[in-house]
Amino acid sequence: MTQNFPKLTETCESCTFFEDYQDERDRGWCHAFNQSARKHHPKTHDCELVSIEPPKTVKVQLHSKAVEEDDCGYAVPVDSVVIDLTVNEITRNALETALQSLLDLSEWAIADFWQPELESVF
Repeated sequence: MTQNFPKLTETCESCTFFEDYQDERDRGWCHAFNQSARKHHPKTHDCELVSIEPPKTVKVQLHSKAVEEDDCGYAVPVDSVVIDLTVNEITRNALETALQSLLDLSEWAIADFWQPELESVF
């Protein structure tokens, strides 16, 4: 006698492209489709067709667009910050798109970006 067990459905929670928000509503971000998702969503045929690399963490240095003069009369940013950002591809456009949901880009400019694992240890 053959027993047919129900096939376990894969969900967003087990996907490498899913970033869990760790909130009470089981929400997260799907980096494959660049949209919000829930942990319990079943894996779809479209998910299987995705052939992009897993998201990468990038360090982004931001400078404020507000400037002040230094002792020599040169304009320098008033504030600077380095943040970690997760993106699918490491391009300025991808970084700007990801940053738009985090902060007002009219007040900040991307000064530099790099992958942390490629940093020098010297």
